Amino acid sequence: MRLVTAFTLTLAAVPAVAFAAAVATVAHAQPSTASRLSDAEYVALARCTGLTAATGEDVSQLKALLKVQKRGRSMYVEDRADHVRSEAQGLSAADAAAQRDAACAAFKG
Repeated sequence: MRLVTAFTLTLAAVPAVAFAAAVATVAHAQPSTASRLSDAEYVALARCTGLTAATGEDVSQLKALLKVQKRGRSMYVEDRADHVRSEAQGLSAADAAAQRDAACAAFKG
């Protein structure tokens, strides 16, 4: 009976440990170009693209990433991303440059 109880307790602990490891991984995860971005990350990427464009820098890589990540997005998320990108592009180059580093930090390097 002890063996069965010990085995049951061990199995019960496995999901808890796996869950804790998963939470720790997600808490420290950064957006990756190799995986699908969340909707919030996608909108942030669109803003980064707009800010970068407003400063006159090359946005071809950011646009390519947006194009890849657009697939399967809801119309609401696409509209929100377009709106945020347009607003960012409307900023002056100095304002856009001031905001760009923080907004784009997750997508650089």
